[in-house]
Amino acid sequence: MNDSHMNVINNHVVHSLDPFWCSNTPTTVIEKITNKCLSVTQPNSYVIGYLVWEAVDYSMWESHIKHFHRILSKHSRKFVLVLNTVFKTDNISHYPFDVVFLDYFLLRTYYEYKVNNHSYNKKWNNGNKFLFLTGKPYRENRIRLLYKLQQAGLLTDCKWSLFVTDDNTQRCRELLPELSDNEFSTFIDKFNRDIDVHLTDNHYGGHPYSVGLFSETSFRLISETAYGDSNLLSPWVTEKTWMTILNNQPFIMAGNVGTLNYLSKKGFRTFERYMKCPEYDLIEDGDSKLNTIVKNTEHFLHIADAESVADDVEHNHKHFMKLVDVNLDVIRKLLQTLDSEHHDPFDVIPLYDPS
Repeated sequence: MNDSHMNVINNHVVHSLDPFWCSNTPTTVIEKITNKCLSVTQPNSYVIGYLVWEAVDYSMWESHIKHFHRILSKHSRKFVLVLNTVFKTDNISHYPFDVVFLDYFLLRTYYEYKVNNHSYNKKWNNGNKFLFLTGKPYRENRIRLLYKLQQAGLLTDCKWSLFVTDDNTQRCRELLPELSDNEFSTFIDKFNRDIDVHLTDNHYGGHPYSVGLFSETSFRLISETAYGDSNLLSPWVTEKTWMTILNNQPFIMAGNVGTLNYLSKKGFRTFERYMKCPEYDLIEDGDSKLNTIVKNTEHFLHIADAESVADDVEHNHKHFMKLVDVNLDVIRKLLQTLDSEHHDPFDVIPLYDPS
């Protein structure tokens, strides 16, 4: 009776709660999901609800989840909420149910390697090119950053992707107002490039990918999902960052303010000390930050302290594996709660693109 949003484990149910925030009729959706959960469980069974795929603000889902919990309680069902670790703040300390946290995209990246046998780059390449994958291009830290790199003459040292289509051309056009229509068309014609279809398709979650993208480049300029987006909790770290760390690469971050501090607090080394402008991740003005990222990219191409960088890269890879164990332990404890200790922890919450 499993589907892409629901998993039944030993008379308990695990269900996605993403529909609560992305529906125009949340009351109807809550009723539908509640009835589905009740139909496959018994009194005193657990309902594990998870919200891990999007970093939407609390205001968009909090009241709906509390309503969901109240209905379950009336029917003698116990509730546990699983959240992405970006939500780990004091805001959730008052919830009348248990809350656990997962580094969901870290686990998703590891899952592709461990379960789906996707290989990864085993050793850092101290080369002379960098990687810049833009995915959905209609964001400031995607097509506009690529334009700035091109203006600085850095694309000769770059392996990049750009995936402008009829569906997103206008949104991309708005991000380059300094260009005339002809200049914009010329830029797209010249620099549209699909070096890895899985990482440039507008609706693909990043897996699988070509390992050569990492083995043949020295570092990655990461254009994270969020860049100054007030509708998302910040910082928001996705598979873009985790696959870079798994693949033994240093990186420059084009993400929300404080993303490097978030990673540093988790125990990772974030390479600011090698930058010409080490405080770049704290710049709040989006365009000024892009200009500084360009300067850091040019500087990092000529880094001299290769031995120290290699040590940081190795540390990050090892620490990534340690955090995998920590997160798998969280799922194993959930399975103990469900009296299902022998169940595969990778089969509790879907570690693939739900779309």
